[in-house]
Amino acid sequence: MKRSKDITPLELSVGSLLCVFMEYQNADGTLSKETFCKCLAEQMPSFDLAKAGEELFKTVDINEDGKLEFKEFAVLVCSFACSNYDALQEVMKTCKDDGNGK
Repeated sequence: MKRSKDITPLELSVGSLLCVFMEYQNADGTLSKETFCKCLAEQMPSFDLAKAGEELFKTVDINEDGKLEFKEFAVLVCSFACSNYDALQEVMKTCKDDGNGK
């Protein structure tokens, strides 16, 4: 992989996604249902997903092994962004207005 001097916003976003996953992963490199729900509660509080965590976990656990691999987690985050585009724009606008964004 060619590395440029400056990391782009998209590269930073993908890296951030991996960093969040790694922060919550278990020793086997996966997320249990409990760690997944904790991640949602702590990392996406603006969307109040903690209550839906168990149902989301079942939907995203594609191979039904009771844990989430990074690929399953990434699919969830990307799907969420696509299906909640308007709400995501509002959250980002609020961050910008509050001085927490660019």
